[in-house]
Amino acid sequence: MLDQRRVSSIAVPVLLAIAALNVALLFRMTVDDAFIVFRYARNLVEHGQPVFNLGERVNAVTSPLLVYIDAALYRLVGDLELGSKLFALLLFALLCASAALWFRKNGLALALFLALVATSPYFALWTVGGLETPHLAFLIYFMTQLYLANAESPRTWRLSLLVALAGIAFLVRYDSIVFTAPLALFALQSLRLPRALWALAVAALLPIVWLAFSWHYYGDILPTSFYLKHPEFGLFKLFHNAVYILEFLLFSSVILVGWTMAWSTTPMAVWRGSRRNIALVLAFGLTFAYATTAATAHMMFSYRMLVAYLPALALVLVDRVAKDRETPGWPSKVAALVVITTVLNLANLAVVRFQSIAGSRVGEYALTNVEQYESFLDVMRGAAQTIDAHWRSRSESAARQPRLDVFAEGVVPYLLPTSRSYGSLTSYRSRCAYDPLSSDYLFLRLLPYPIRTATGAKMIEWREQNERLIADHPIIFRQTTKFEGLEQSWIVLWNEHPRENRLPNKVHDECLSDTP
Repeated sequence: MLDQRRVSSIAVPVLLAIAALNVALLFRMTVDDAFIVFRYARNLVEHGQPVFNLGERVNAVTSPLLVYIDAALYRLVGDLELGSKLFALLLFALLCASAALWFRKNGLALALFLALVATSPYFALWTVGGLETPHLAFLIYFMTQLYLANAESPRTWRLSLLVALAGIAFLVRYDSIVFTAPLALFALQSLRLPRALWALAVAALLPIVWLAFSWHYYGDILPTSFYLKHPEFGLFKLFHNAVYILEFLLFSSVILVGWTMAWSTTPMAVWRGSRRNIALVLAFGLTFAYATTAATAHMMFSYRMLVAYLPALALVLVDRVAKDRETPGWPSKVAALVVITTVLNLANLAVVRFQSIAGSRVGEYALTNVEQYESFLDVMRGAAQTIDAHWRSRSESAARQPRLDVFAEGVVPYLLPTSRSYGSLTSYRSRCAYDPLSSDYLFLRLLPYPIRTATGAKMIEWREQNERLIADHPIIFRQTTKFEGLEQSWIVLWNEHPRENRLPNKVHDECLSDTP
């Protein structure tokens, strides 16, 4: 018979060592959009303005709470990128510690949880990636744990805390409401009316304060991404995203563990368990339904939308598997799941590190590995240095700061903190069209012919437009690197005679009048 205690005492340290290996190999991986949040946080600390461009009250971040967390870390650590990674790793450690307490009487179950979550390169990548994924994963996990604990031993404080966490999760990502709402409604329904009203008031306080502030300060409660990146309901896109979700569930061993759980019990028992936990079933169901409309949107590569829910899903599955521990052959079966999941995640790590950070042929950056993405960020840094040196040599630099038109709004604007930088998110105005030629510098990406992408016609039009700009403006920076399987050129143009920038300081204001 398999010695469970001995196996788990070996497996848990090994799994944590693999988690550390994941983090070490991916630690330099900070995604470009993280620097958008970093710029907001730095402007908040240094200038008292939660904005991208000083003086322009435009909200281009999807996670308002992350701006304030990063601002606090900037004051504490003095380095936004490092502070973000360290705090995310702290959340990851707390999550693992909480799982260890939950499965403290079942070391093999803990090992299976760690195999699913801690050894996942997708979870590691988004832990150190700089965005809100680890923060949301932390909150979703604890809400799920509170729900399961309350099912075993009902406590009023658990239900009240669950509702409060739903309010905080809303500030981490608005769309987390598709998961948190069923759990919060269940908790409110389970509480007596006076206490339910108090719990609802506490949970709603921070979201209401933020939405009121956002309306007053930015003139809108929604970020600009709401107007630019919509959920898509076309049949092809729904199918495309569904395949992507199935890949994630398969490559993360969720399907394997779920199938093992279902196989060890009767369909009627599964049905009864689902009915008892209807709020949790509804939460995951709505989340995956929503993901079919948005899972492969821009910056959702490496299963970003789904990774935030992996620890909670792993907790539910492993907790159910652990209930069968007295059945014959259970230790051997769970040990086999641990080994298979760990080996699969090591294979996933190799794919992410050396072949595709998407981990898939379906999602964004399917043909770009970690090294190539890091090279892309190095190109951004080189472009920023060139722009800074060029602008310092110009007489205009004494009178004003440079204006930049950028296709990627992260690294370059972050490294040029006083510039006015505009990309799709930060230039959006509902009543005023942005003119790229109002900028002093145009930072372009030039794709080679033939263009072999799903949006090839659009990319060809984009290239032709960029070629016209290149013909009319001098090049001050050009570098070619392999990205998305193509040799792409990154080019900075100098616009010696920029037009007037007529963008208003708020999203829904009218264009500024021409200066006489």
